Amino acid sequence: MGLVKNITIAVVVLVVVFGLAMLLAQNKPSGGIITESQAAANVTKDLSETYLGANITILNATELSNGNYSFLVRLLFNGTRACPTIYTNTYIYPGFTFVPIQYNSYVPSKIGCTQPNGRPNVIASPYIAVGWATNQSLQLLTYLNQYGYKNVTSGARLYKSLQVNESGQNVNLTDVWLVSYSAAGTNSSFNVVMYENGSVISRYYS
Repeated sequence: MGLVKNITIAVVVLVVVFGLAMLLAQNKPSGGIITESQAAANVTKDLSETYLGANITILNATELSNGNYSFLVRLLFNGTRACPTIYTNTYIYPGFTFVPIQYNSYVPSKIGCTQPNGRPNVIASPYIAVGWATNQSLQLLTYLNQYGYKNVTSGARLYKSLQVNESGQNVNLTDVWLVSYSAAGTNSSFNVVMYENGSVISRYYS
């Protein structure tokens, strides 16, 4: 019985090893070691099938060994809305190990966008700028309620120099975000100007 048991275990181990080898072989080109661009394409394909509707961007790639890579990936949902949702993730290929890291999660709610606690030290992404600005103005929430969240698109741009009107005077500001919201079918837009640390300077309609 002991011999039969040992033989059975050995067979199972061989089957598992063979299965893993076949899985890795399916994800490598017939020519040998997979290239970074081929691995990136496979990762993007896999994520697009798993996270439907996500805008997928590979931010960084590191080769761990021949044909094995670690990718830093950004998943973006509702990128043109007032409450974009962003996740960054580490994806190990070809092991298909997916390690999620919540970078920012802005979700529409009755009081604006639910968001991580605390103010970001530096706002480095236009999507984070939009989500942060959405929560900083009751006027904007009124604007969103008036035209409907789904009917308002947004965008943000970081300016090294921007001239704004404050109390009837033109003031030149440096290193500021201009976040703009526009309602579909109207000429109405709402704008928020803020520093890179999220401090709001000005809010105005245009």
